[in-house]
Parts: sequence; C-alpha cells; structure tokens
Amino acid sequence: MASRLMKFKIPIDLLIDILTTGKTVKQQCVSGLPIGTKYIHSYVDVSTMLIYIVIEHASFNELQIGEVIPEITIRLAALEEIHE
Repeated sequence: MASRLMKFKIPIDLLIDILTTGKTVKQQCVSGLPIGTKYIHSYVDVSTMLIYIVIEHASFNELQIGEVIPEITIRLAALEEIHE
C-alpha cells in the first residue's frame, strides 16, 4: 500500500523559545505545509535534539513500504516590528 508522507523538523530549543511565557513571536511562514495536511505521528531524535513530525497530503509523491520518508522544508521569516 502506498502512502503520501513527508516529514519536517523543529529544533527543540526553538520550540521552547516560542512557548516561553510572555514571548511574542512575529514570524510568517514563507513556505510550509499545504492546506489540508494531516498529522500522522512525531518522534524526537535525541542525538540532534530535533522533533520530527510526519505528515500526509494528497499532493506528496507516493511512497512504497520501506522507502525513506522525504523531508519538506519549512521556511519562516521574521516580521518587521510595526511602530505607531
């Protein structure tokens, strides 16, 4: 059975930084997940301190059992501070 999976990674230190009380994050996703992406599962690589999230979407290439899940690149850009 073929599936349409990809994965992306989030550094644990970035996640902790974003989720810190009082933190204001001003970022825009420049390239990311297609609308309708479905979460499949996640895992942590403790040697690199990265969280990998496996996702599924109809637009991804079909993978056969045993194939390595490719990685999608997520790009974020800092937004300029708006001063009034």
